[in-house]
Amino acid sequence: MRWLCAVVLATLAHSVPVRAEWFDSCDRQFQLTSVADVTLNSPFYPSNYPAGSSCRFVVRAPPGYTIQATCTLNMANPTAACTTDFLYVSTEGFASPVGSEFFCGKGQIARKSLFNKLTISYISSSSTNSGSFTCRLVVQPQECDCGWSRTAKIVGGSVAGVNEYTAMVGLLDPLTVNVFCSGAIISSRYVLTAAHCARTIPSNANCTAPYVNDQKICTFAVGRDSCQYDSGGALFLRGSQRMYSIGIISYGSACAASTPSVATRVTAYLSWIRQNTPEVSYCAK
Repeated sequence: MRWLCAVVLATLAHSVPVRAEWFDSCDRQFQLTSVADVTLNSPFYPSNYPAGSSCRFVVRAPPGYTIQATCTLNMANPTAACTTDFLYVSTEGFASPVGSEFFCGKGQIARKSLFNKLTISYISSSSTNSGSFTCRLVVQPQECDCGWSRTAKIVGGSVAGVNEYTAMVGLLDPLTVNVFCSGAIISSRYVLTAAHCARTIPSNANCTAPYVNDQKICTFAVGRDSCQYDSGGALFLRGSQRMYSIGIISYGSACAASTPSVATRVTAYLSWIRQNTPEVSYCAK
């Protein structure tokens, strides 16, 4: 079997234009169950799809699951170079093929969705050329694979590396477009943050010796502290390879003051988090 002519992650060199009318006559949505093992075929399979046609398949699994796709392609182009017929796969589930991986020729590919949505589409821009493809789609529980740290260094007053803390987010004021709080991504749909970042009133409880209780964690290091706009962000405990979100930055008297800063203890609210997000399967260690 002749393998794929191209596996390309960028679209800059792609010569087939993506027109607005692509997918107008064939645009399908599928909702799979948590135990689905199904086949997705190109139109008229095992015969070829019509020359000059296109079709898009947006596939969803339940939250907390991913979709494993294994596709066999028979999309021969009129020349050795791939110019007319392409299969697009967006592992993030984006509707537009722009930015997706694209493939052509003959062979087999395997891809897994990043979360619970996968988009597979094809475009034929030829008036004479056509082809076919078939994909096996298997729904699987999302792997417990979070908290990886890109480096082993402790950041104390220095600039963090790009994507070093990939679970951290900034919460933006929609009017000023300024960051007013932080948060931690805990699933594809939810961000964990402090209550006062959601415009409620924070606790005024004092953090006294030994600076811990069942619901709070206090931290202190000379010259190292959280500060403005850090509220709601995660307090991480670094393991040998992964980082664990053990607290939510809450309040303090000042930045790098002589008193401790207070964080909400995440383990005290695990039951509450699960009760309010029942559709999510968490990676808890």
